[in-house]
Amino acid sequence: MMRYYYSENLKTKHLFVRKLTVYGSIIAILLIFLLSSDFLYIHLFNWWYVIILPVIISFSCVLLSHIDGKMNDRAVRGLAVSFKNIWIAKSLVGIKYLVIACFLLFAGYILFTVVMSDARIIPIAFPNALLALFVILVTYLWQVPLFLFLGYKIGIFLSIASSLLFNTIIGPIVAAKSYWFICPFSYPGRVLCPILKIMPNGLLLESGNPSFTPALGSYTVVPIGIILSVILLIISMWVTAYWYQNEEVK
Repeated sequence: MMRYYYSENLKTKHLFVRKLTVYGSIIAILLIFLLSSDFLYIHLFNWWYVIILPVIISFSCVLLSHIDGKMNDRAVRGLAVSFKNIWIAKSLVGIKYLVIACFLLFAGYILFTVVMSDARIIPIAFPNALLALFVILVTYLWQVPLFLFLGYKIGIFLSIASSLLFNTIIGPIVAAKSYWFICPFSYPGRVLCPILKIMPNGLLLESGNPSFTPALGSYTVVPIGIILSVILLIISMWVTAYWYQNEEVK
């Protein structure tokens, strides 16, 4: 499996996808710093999983799909290789960039913690930030094979548009509902509510704020969201890998 991963990872060596993940994340952190005041940490995490990651994941996955896809996978079609393993390797490369983006999020949090000393800024405790980082990563993993698939099928514009539609609009709306578990795109927002004390709409988890309900502060959703996300990752990876294998055989 590792030789498949190294091969797919090598293909991205001189591609824009690497710069997109690193420089895009850094620019986003700087913009959050410039546009936020007392809600610096809140905006850092909330904007990250609502806006920034949906763009980075969809854009990166489309670029990864175009490496071979733009030539109809002629580079691998005639090789005696496992197409399922190739697809899993592509997904692992996409997951690598998701991990990098999450690492840069945490680096931004650490930097703000060290540099900013304004008592008016609403803090997020280190253990909560660390747990939030883990939750964001796990609840977004399943989207990597999904948007790789969409990159092959519908291209860059529709992939990014669909990512923003479901992750930025529909997901946060459903996350505040009792039936949040039926919409996978709502998992990050709902699971992060009790951890960060922030609702998906970016407001503090406090009585009187729009969409507030006491249930949003319950930690019981954390293991549920994580388990559902892992199951989704397995399903998403298996279904798309099966599709890719059949596409190559045709």
